[in-house]
Amino acid sequence: MSRIYEQIEKDVEKIMGQYDGDKNGEVTMNEAIEFFKRMGSKYPEKSAIELFKIYDLDHDGKISYDEIQEEIFKRYQDKVRENQIKQYFQDDIEAFLLRYDKNRDNRIDLKELSECFESIGSDHPKENAQHIFAEIDINRDGFLTIEEIRNYCRKTFRSKPHYQL
Repeated sequence: MSRIYEQIEKDVEKIMGQYDGDKNGEVTMNEAIEFFKRMGSKYPEKSAIELFKIYDLDHDGKISYDEIQEEIFKRYQDKVRENQIKQYFQDDIEAFLLRYDKNRDNRIDLKELSECFESIGSDHPKENAQHIFAEIDINRDGFLTIEEIRNYCRKTFRSKPHYQL
C-alpha cells in the first residue's frame, strides 16, 4: 500500500474515532453535535451541519467510513494535481530562462522579454513585456530573476487551504 493510501486510512480512522460515539462505523448528526459540544464549540449544531455538507455524500443523514475515505481521497488527489502543476511551471520557468536569457546572466531584461513576445507573434510585444515586468519585477531593478518568477507563480497558483485534522 502506498504512503498516500496509508495516510488516508490513518486520517479516516482518526476522524471516525473522534466522531463515532457508539463505534458502529457511522457518524450521526447527534454524534457530531456531541463531539463539537465536547470540543467547546460555540455553535455545535452549525459545525455538525457543515461537517455533514462535506462528508455525507449520499445525503442519508449518516457519515460512513467509506464517505470519509472518498472525500479525503479527493482532497489528496487535488493536492497531488496541484503539486504536478507547480512542478510543470517550475520546469517551464527554467526552460523559459534557458531559451530567452540571451546573455546568460540568469535573468530576463525588458528587451529579452519583448523579443520573447515577438517570437510568439504578439501584436504588442513591448507593452506585454512591460505589463509582465509591472507584475513580477518586485524590486524594480529592470530584471526578472528566477526567484521573482517563482514567487509570482507561487502567489498566482496559491489555492484554497487543504483540510487539516
